[in-house]
Amino acid sequence: MTASGAGVVAVDMAHAELTSGYLSGSTSGRYTYDLTHATVGSVRVDTEMPTFGDARIHQTTFDGFDFSSYRTELEDHEWSLHDDSFEPIIPIIDPPALFYWLGWPLFRSVFAPVIVTLQTLVAGYRISKVRKEGQQEDEEPPEDRLPRQETDPKIMDDESVTGPVTERDVEEIQTTYLKAKNGSNQVGATKIASEFFRREMHFRQVLHAVNVFSGSSPVINLVRWAENGVLRISAGYGERVKRVLASAFFVILGFAGLYGIVGTPEVNSIGDAMAVSMGSFVTLVFSDTPQFASDFLQLAAMIEGFLGALFSALLVFTLTRSIHR
Repeated sequence: MTASGAGVVAVDMAHAELTSGYLSGSTSGRYTYDLTHATVGSVRVDTEMPTFGDARIHQTTFDGFDFSSYRTELEDHEWSLHDDSFEPIIPIIDPPALFYWLGWPLFRSVFAPVIVTLQTLVAGYRISKVRKEGQQEDEEPPEDRLPRQETDPKIMDDESVTGPVTERDVEEIQTTYLKAKNGSNQVGATKIASEFFRREMHFRQVLHAVNVFSGSSPVINLVRWAENGVLRISAGYGERVKRVLASAFFVILGFAGLYGIVGTPEVNSIGDAMAVSMGSFVTLVFSDTPQFASDFLQLAAMIEGFLGALFSALLVFTLTRSIHR
């Protein structure tokens, strides 16, 4: 089968059950597949075709699909399955080369998730405005904006990419990654599943952010958004061992700065401050608590010891998940 002279051919497979088969490309054109709400089983894909960049994978169920065979293609597309048109509003989970000009990968690994976390709050605010505007609109939509499509969006539908991003869009993208994660685990592609899990949690944080500004319980949703952010920053949702180590290092460094700034007889140099901070951080591991004349610094050392215990548990948890995968 060819697509001679057609350029791009959109193949509608929405709601279909594809138990087996072969999604091919063409030497004289290009196929894109609409897999919205489809069930994809043991289907093979033409690796010469940019499937994960062109096909519409939207709330698609994977039942026996061999993700491991397409790991390279997924990596090239940064594990992204959803419509790229949402990216101007919703930040991507792993910004490329952020802060790399500093020359310190450690800074990138720590501060990139911090910035993305803050960007999700901004995205939530923008999407919440769409919800509020939708509640106040009349039946006739503004002339400068296309109406939202009630049925499943198709690959070639302009409305699927030109309308404003809504809360429903975010919920459906999160569900897409949830189903992809479950499908990956089903066939034993656990490392691929971990990438889809991180994106599922990423869009869940965006949902929390939306509800901060327009939900019925803004405080509760703010706490949920913050909890999600802490998990992202400190451990990459339990999938990034290096992020745990980097976060622990900056905690030690921050408390060392506190001890140095406040100034005590026990701290006479930067080396002393770092040694005291590291001792406080591991105090609940080695039962050797640094003693300060200042009650304030003694309390700070106890807090750092508590954080050290948390990071130790988090490191064990993340290592266990990594080894298991």
